[in-house]
Amino acid sequence: MSAGNRLVRSRAAAGGLEGGGREELSGNTAPMRPAWRKSSYSACNGNCVEVAELRPDIIGVRDTKDVGQGPVLVFEATSWNFFLESIKNGI
Repeated sequence: MSAGNRLVRSRAAAGGLEGGGREELSGNTAPMRPAWRKSSYSACNGNCVEVAELRPDIIGVRDTKDVGQGPVLVFEATSWNFFLESIKNGI
C-alpha cells in the first residue's frame, strides 16, 4: 500500500471519504458528493461494486449491498487505471 493510500484510508476512517459522506477539497467552497456508478454488466443479485471519483486523484470502490453506509476502498487514480488496463489486456 502506498503512502497516499494510507493517508486517504485514515481520512476515510475519520468520516471524510466514507460511503455516502462528503469530501471538501481545499480551495473549494462547497462540499462535493461523489457520483457512484456500477457496471451495466452487473446482475441484479446484489453482488456488485460501485465506483466513484472522490477527487481527481482518488477513486473509491464500495459494495452496493451496503447502500452507502459501508466501508470504501480507496485507490490512487494511477493505480486504479493500471488495474483497469490490466483487466482489459488480460493480465
